[in-house]
Amino acid sequence: LEVYCELIKDLLAPHSENQKPLEVRETKEGVVIPGLSSLPAKSAEEVMAKLHSGNTKRTVRATNSNEVSSRSHAVFQVKIKRKFTTGVKVGTLSMIDLAGSERLKKSEVDGLGATEATRINQSLLSLGNCITK
Repeated sequence: LEVYCELIKDLLAPHSENQKPLEVRETKEGVVIPGLSSLPAKSAEEVMAKLHSGNTKRTVRATNSNEVSSRSHAVFQVKIKRKFTTGVKVGTLSMIDLAGSERLKKSEVDGLGATEATRINQSLLSLGNCITK
């Protein structure tokens, strides 16, 4: 998934550029995002292909700081199930790529770019506050 300007998009959905933003819900089972893709993979190569496919759909923009600057945060989870004679074990690997903070003056962005940078900085500050509490 991608978090861009506080909107959530499914990067693995077909035609993800035309989709409505997804919503985060808190349930008894935990935090869920209804409608988010969950795709099977049989090999590490399939997992990497899905990761690459989603990554190519992320929102990017050129700035003075970076020619291809990701303007969003991305989360990719791999759930691994292993069957044993005694039952099934499940593990989840979460890979998170955070957009980097930017100084508006240095990156010389304006308009939408300035809005993106402001939202990125606000979300990184919020994340930092969650981690330190």
